[in-house]
Amino acid sequence: MNAIEMKCRREALGLSRDALADTLDVREQNITRWEFGKNPPRDWGWIDTALTRLEDYREELVAGLVAETLQVHGASGAALMLTYSDRGSFYHWLPEMAEPDLGDGVAQIPVELHRSATAEAARRLRVEHGVQARIEAVP
Repeated sequence: MNAIEMKCRREALGLSRDALADTLDVREQNITRWEFGKNPPRDWGWIDTALTRLEDYREELVAGLVAETLQVHGASGAALMLTYSDRGSFYHWLPEMAEPDLGDGVAQIPVELHRSATAEAARRLRVEHGVQARIEAVP
């Protein structure tokens, strides 16, 4: 793993530097330095492992959102997906995301990852199933 790969993977997950820093339990300044190739970490391995865990989790979340929405759509004709507008509501409604059981350097699941997964699920529903899903924030 190197600086540009880290940046590409972070952006593909829909994460800001701040969100990734919180997720890895490091300072945002470290993320910036690592992505610009200044003062790289001693070991890229733990960051690679943490990003892989997040990527796998995101894919599982997308698949689950698609399946759940298709099930509800089939039963009622509705296609609504909920996500969270901010970290506070995300951790309030899903407190287990603040301390996930993913291990390997993942301190928390960021709300941005959930929103990114929701957007991808909506895209898959539209492209693969012809279903127009509406996305709304949890009140």
